[in-house]
Amino acid sequence: MNSDEIIFLLGAGASCDAMLKSSDAMTVEVEKMLDGKWAEYRQLYHAVKASILYGHALHGDVRTRVNIEEFVNVLTELARCKEHTIYPFIASWNMELLENAGRDFEKIRMFRKAIVKELVEKWVNLKDATSASYYKGLIKLAETLGSNLRVFSLNYDLCVESACGRENVFTGFVHEENTNGRVWNDRLMMQDDNVSRPIRLYKLHGSVDWRLDHDRLVSYDSPDTCDNPDDYQLIFGTENKLRYTEPYLFLLSEFRKFSFGAKLIVCIGYSFQDKHINSIIQHAFSNQTPTKVVHVTKIDSEGGSLKESKRVAAQLKVKEDDVKVLTFGAKDFMEHLSIDQIKTLMPKEESPF
Repeated sequence: MNSDEIIFLLGAGASCDAMLKSSDAMTVEVEKMLDGKWAEYRQLYHAVKASILYGHALHGDVRTRVNIEEFVNVLTELARCKEHTIYPFIASWNMELLENAGRDFEKIRMFRKAIVKELVEKWVNLKDATSASYYKGLIKLAETLGSNLRVFSLNYDLCVESACGRENVFTGFVHEENTNGRVWNDRLMMQDDNVSRPIRLYKLHGSVDWRLDHDRLVSYDSPDTCDNPDDYQLIFGTENKLRYTEPYLFLLSEFRKFSFGAKLIVCIGYSFQDKHINSIIQHAFSNQTPTKVVHVTKIDSEGGSLKESKRVAAQLKVKEDDVKVLTFGAKDFMEHLSIDQIKTLMPKEESPF
């Protein structure tokens, strides 16, 4: 077995055991603060939330709570206002929204910045590195396999880097002379390059330590907080993950490339709600390499594993036999991660005869 035969995909649930907040927990925090320091945004929040839920209901998806990333993404699109491509086609805005959005939608921009600042500086800020020590299971597996274990993350946090050591985790950033921090260089993330580390980490939606500095993407080992939250380099939204700027398109293309070549795709704490990611995984099954998805998720209810297997298979449009559900929390799974365990999960090769 080699590192190209397996990839890991980390979702928000992978970091919950490190005491970082899930999307649902972040939404709860936002709604709590609407009765406190964010009281000025209460009506705006409910106006936008109602519209989002109504949009889902039109497609038969009845919900009672919004995903915080989707909410921030909607605020981002609304804040563009007259700059938005479809603005000339909108005859009239929602009256409730107009009453609470402020002049030129300035209140929307302020609310978005407040949420992003709270998210980066508190909700996904790993204050105690020891709480993420279970991530060391990745470095142990990587050292057994050799090098270049590929880990794709949908999270903004620094759990992998903190637990496994930045010297062992290559993210595509390198130090340049007279530069405070490390500068992005996609060439160094390509498979045919000479850089070899135990782990290659692809942060598909950005990271709390990324900043834009004079049109260059820079990663800081000890990032300071930003006066302007718009400087945080993060992607929000469950439907609008694609950006034409680097490194996001490159990172997503790498996920596609290595998904197609992998025999085992281990998803830890991923809810399979992202259509872009699901589509890539689904198409990985169209190649001739036997592929299997391992879904690591904590399930307490009896029979929950079978139901979850059916749900994920339906989301990916694959056979139920192609999905293996492991009812562990991320911590339990990664603490006991080993090459022997991975071998038992690998798909069986079909006989050519």
